[in-house]
Amino acid sequence: MDVFKINLQRRISNPLIWLILGCLSICPGASQAVDNLPIQPEKLRSADLQYQARKLFITANTRVQLSWQSLPQARENLLGVADLMPLQPDSEKVALTQIETSVLGRNTQIDAWMNPNGGILQISSLRTGRKERYRRYRYLQDQVYSIKRFPSNNQESQQDWSHWSKIGEDYYSLPGDKPSVPLMEPEGLFYLLNILDWSKVDSQHRLYLFDPDGIVELTLKFLGDSQTEVDYQQKLPDGSAQRIKGKVATQEILMSASPWKGTGQAENFDFLGFKGTVRLFVDPQKQVVVLMRGDIDVIGEVDVRLKNADFK
Repeated sequence: MDVFKINLQRRISNPLIWLILGCLSICPGASQAVDNLPIQPEKLRSADLQYQARKLFITANTRVQLSWQSLPQARENLLGVADLMPLQPDSEKVALTQIETSVLGRNTQIDAWMNPNGGILQISSLRTGRKERYRRYRYLQDQVYSIKRFPSNNQESQQDWSHWSKIGEDYYSLPGDKPSVPLMEPEGLFYLLNILDWSKVDSQHRLYLFDPDGIVELTLKFLGDSQTEVDYQQKLPDGSAQRIKGKVATQEILMSASPWKGTGQAENFDFLGFKGTVRLFVDPQKQVVVLMRGDIDVIGEVDVRLKNADFK
């Protein structure tokens, strides 16, 4: 039996243990917002967002889905780690961000499970089309467990990732003096910006990301009001649809990464393929990113624009 299947079977299965963990983790006040970012998780607006970037002959597509996942569903998806205690949900539901990207024949699917405060519990990514790889990070209190799978030959590369036989495991220790706030993943930004209380944001907030070499500090500078040209299709929960075209009021955010206390490799920071400084333009009324601007590998400087917004 391969390593991955063994670990899957080592999920916590004792109902009493789950009950104890649930009682401990769902107590009021148990969670802390990432860097005290003024968020309102109860106002999450579930959405299916589709973005597109075009430059010369290259088209890049991105799909972002934001939703809640019930505690039983989350427990089915959160990987157990043998003889260790991974971080557990601290609420009766878990925030799930699912992202699909496609560019130049390379496809990536990312699933991130977070506590309502944005703290990351687990993230998985599946890369196909070129250099196939499946990777999952499961967060623990003082370390991160990583498991990767690769196809060992061309025949395996045509099969589902669960059949890939080349497997690697790692445990990455977190610094003993790591930030007191929960760590997050870059993909969690879509969720955090969806539940942000714009009336209470400061001019700057810092978030903290795991890196195999330590911690990366992600700085968000809130630059204030701007006008952004948009053109996308909107669908509301009642089924009504309309085209949103023209200039809309947005909030501009400048995002940059740097090593935290000399640890972490800022050059490893990757947000949907963006490298270096990224500008985000958010519609504070709809709570969604309508434009992302920065440098992407292969494409160069590019605007990634919202094309479809389906609010659930």
